[in-house]
Amino acid sequence: MLKNTKRKDIEDKGQSGQTFIAAVEYLEKELPKFAIFENVQNAPWNKMAEYITGRVDLSKRNDAKDIVAKDKGKPDADNKLKFIVDEDGKYVANDVPKQVGIRVGEVVTGYVSHGESLSNVTPLSASKSDKGKEVTLKQLAKKHGFNLEEDHLIMDKGEAQYCPHLVKLDTKQYGLPQTRNRKYLFIWRSDNPDDNLGEYIDLIMNHLKQELLHSMDAFLLPETHDRIRCFREALRSGPGLLVARERAKEPDFFDYDLSGVKDTARHYAYREKMGIDERSRWLTKWDTNGRTDVAPGLWPELVDMWNMRRKDMIDCYAAACFRDNISRDPLHHSFVWDISQNVDMVAHRSANVGVSGCVTPGGELVLTNLGRTMMGYEKLLLQGIPFSRLLLGPETEVQLSDLAGNAVSVCASLTLFSIACFMC
Repeated sequence: MLKNTKRKDIEDKGQSGQTFIAAVEYLEKELPKFAIFENVQNAPWNKMAEYITGRVDLSKRNDAKDIVAKDKGKPDADNKLKFIVDEDGKYVANDVPKQVGIRVGEVVTGYVSHGESLSNVTPLSASKSDKGKEVTLKQLAKKHGFNLEEDHLIMDKGEAQYCPHLVKLDTKQYGLPQTRNRKYLFIWRSDNPDDNLGEYIDLIMNHLKQELLHSMDAFLLPETHDRIRCFREALRSGPGLLVARERAKEPDFFDYDLSGVKDTARHYAYREKMGIDERSRWLTKWDTNGRTDVAPGLWPELVDMWNMRRKDMIDCYAAACFRDNISRDPLHHSFVWDISQNVDMVAHRSANVGVSGCVTPGGELVLTNLGRTMMGYEKLLLQGIPFSRLLLGPETEVQLSDLAGNAVSVCASLTLFSIACFMC
């Protein structure tokens, strides 16, 4: 899942897209006073804001910069955005190109001329005799005289009138040793589309900034903690041994004709780029049939759980650490390697010592100096969530990791709380 290089758009029924559409439907039905949307920096934020507010900036109608699944050819909303006239003479969206934040079936309320308040909407309607007639955005603009380069198209959102404000945050600027670069779309319900609560949000975020006082190691559980002991015992038990036996049956990772693993080419390329010999496998000495000779300090039962790709990945990173200008032994220095990603997508060292990489759902962060992966409880702490205050049951490590990876960092949560105090 994490190694997928083909990011999906909102309508492609991916996990993020389905979650976002469900959230928008909740907003329109339940009308909460405010909400926060979190996503990666290159998400289609402009399109997401249009989905929520119903206000489409026509000057950006062909901006497909952050749209993954673009329509074939050059973006052309003028001719590809189509409306059909219903029995009441309203224009209903019938065909929407990927880069425009309008859902099929939404009704056009009107438009706002450039320089006017967004609340000053000029209504749009057709003759009832035009029922069933299809018109493009270009034809609509020509008929009603609005400017495609400057004006806003307004869709009917009923009572769900929201204002948006987008901010960029990095978790390590708020006292948590994790590099988590995300953007947050703060929205609040207001009848005034020109509401400037966004300035207040920026003020809160600047006020909450906190220097990083503690390194990642201060957030990790001691090796004697029951959670770590139980996890290691589970790896040594029957299910763990069963997984290890299945891993041992895998064909040779470096024999593409036999294994068919597409990542093999990436590992060959990475080793060639870093000047690493194919058989340089210092940390694990992995081989076929599950044979390993794990370096002291690594959990051998954990290494047995990994497929050859993961084993070779940490061997690549270990060799890269040795070949740095300042050579370092990863078993005695604090490195964090995310082996759920492709080998060429993650740096083997961080510019910020003592800071973890981004906690993601399904992510597997290897703590080299401890010889193990980061536990779900520890990921929650790096998100600013004290697990001791949660009513947790028998959740598995996968479930706890997903909970932490999907959680909004505490800095954004505090902002939401501050807005709640301000609005209530």
